[in-house]
Amino acid sequence: MGVLLQNVRQGLNLLFTPVLYYGVMASVALQLATWEKGDRTQDKFQDQYQNQGDKFDFIIVGGGTAGSVLANRLSQQYNILLLEAGGEPSPLQFVPGFARAIVNHPQVDWSYMTVAQKKACAFSPLRRSTWSSGRTLGGSGSLDFLTYLRGNPEDFNNWGRITGDPSWKYDNLLKHFQKAEDLVANSTDPGAHRHGGTLRIQKSDYLPLGKQFLSAAEELGY
Repeated sequence: MGVLLQNVRQGLNLLFTPVLYYGVMASVALQLATWEKGDRTQDKFQDQYQNQGDKFDFIIVGGGTAGSVLANRLSQQYNILLLEAGGEPSPLQFVPGFARAIVNHPQVDWSYMTVAQKKACAFSPLRRSTWSSGRTLGGSGSLDFLTYLRGNPEDFNNWGRITGDPSWKYDNLLKHFQKAEDLVANSTDPGAHRHGGTLRIQKSDYLPLGKQFLSAAEELGY
């Protein structure tokens, strides 16, 4: 009897797991499409009653991570127009666990494609990889599981070398990163992070395969 019940349970799992998965994926796509259409309809309705003579001190094109911060800072003293191809973030975008289901949907993601790779993307169609980029207020920050990442210091240093402007170097930009941060933890590098900023950051409680990736890097000599 125990073996029979186990076989029945496995059969039900094989049957309902893909149904549940594709059902959830389909409902996410429907919600995103419906939300976008409703948001654009609301914008058009409001435009009919807005003052068309508005004047702006600055026009910011792109309401992504950087554009939103810039608009917020400038709006404290100036009249700002912020233009964004996408619309208001969907309620699903406020749940980090939904990020994997949201990417690659045209309502919120530009879904850029790389050129064909010779030594990578062997399992991807035409050996091209999809690179997500947020098409919504908040930009890619609305799609990335709320992951906080500054970028490689050498990228900033390279910009400093290319432009001939040392203010782009990482050490000179570090104070600006720190000013925005409110670290809810003790850092292993006290000089890297700060407390009291407007952007609260903390270590994740869930790091799938984190230790394995670090061990693999050490094994390869990194």
